[in-house]
Amino acid sequence: MKTKTRTSDRPRLTATVMSSIMVAMLFLMAGCDAPAGEPSPSAEAPASDDRRPTTFAPAVQRVRPAVVNLFSVSADDEKTTLGSGILIDAGAWILTNAHVVRDRTDIRARLSDGTTFDVRIQGMDSMTDVALLEVQDAPTELPSAPLGRSEGLQVGDWVIAIGNPLGLTSTVTAGVTSGVGRSNLPLSEEMRYQRFIQTDASINPGNSGGPLVDSQGNVIGLNTAMSSKAQGLGFAIPIDMVRDILPHLREKGRVERSSVGLYIKETPPTLRRELELDARGVLVTGLREGGPADKAGLKKGDVIVEYAGEPVEGIAHISWISGLQPAGEPVKAVVQRGGTTKTVEVTPAQSSR
Repeated sequence: MKTKTRTSDRPRLTATVMSSIMVAMLFLMAGCDAPAGEPSPSAEAPASDDRRPTTFAPAVQRVRPAVVNLFSVSADDEKTTLGSGILIDAGAWILTNAHVVRDRTDIRARLSDGTTFDVRIQGMDSMTDVALLEVQDAPTELPSAPLGRSEGLQVGDWVIAIGNPLGLTSTVTAGVTSGVGRSNLPLSEEMRYQRFIQTDASINPGNSGGPLVDSQGNVIGLNTAMSSKAQGLGFAIPIDMVRDILPHLREKGRVERSSVGLYIKETPPTLRRELELDARGVLVTGLREGGPADKAGLKKGDVIVEYAGEPVEGIAHISWISGLQPAGEPVKAVVQRGGTTKTVEVTPAQSSR
């Protein structure tokens, strides 16, 4: 049997996303004696941080057994490594990236203990790069990983990436959350919805679809992309976004989205201060004539501060929550118009995308 290992089809960041880095010189001043009669300052160690784990082993042990290596087998029994995935819901399903399994039919999954079984694609959403696979005839009871919440994740929090980079089974790397809500990354024209978690935990070819885990051992993201031009730039899809579309993928195999016919941009800081907004909101710059927003009475210049009961935190946020509203069901939007607050009902239409 010949084995061919190939690099995962992970999207990579192009040079357009890299900005120049200015490195400041840090000058340490030494040899300054304390004034006579005053004690010299002691070099005490900083107080310990109880939140910093001494080991990630317990967190890893909760998730690592449920991480799978995904591969395909050709007619002549040649294996091609695709990427990673994570078993959920008592081992009945596998979460991974859409780009890992796109255009694949004969897909198999292998655990770190060598257990191998067939899987099939149940649903896929290219706009988020998420795929759901159904386990087929597993030879034994399978483990599963607990899904956490990404909403409370803060920059500086510890995170762990688990996957199968370059064929190295269940590799574990750790780092910190470098950023949240990252968007406009040049990964794919299809990947319209981006609110990535950025991390410096090493993510390499073959990690795509594997879990990003918090220090308690909960899955908080799906590792998706890395920069080929720099070290320490990895990106994961927040698990809260995955949770939102899981029912769609299970039941229909796709995500049905709606549209309201709005053109928007981020609210300028000066306007936010003028209106004394608690939420960032978005500024309406245009409407599709005869579209749902136009019919509801929204106007150019309105600032949408709340939609479907959620404070609007920017374009990426409202695009996400509005697209998931069922078509034909009215949704309340709260807007600031000329210094007054108005509530309008918008009835979304089925999106053609």
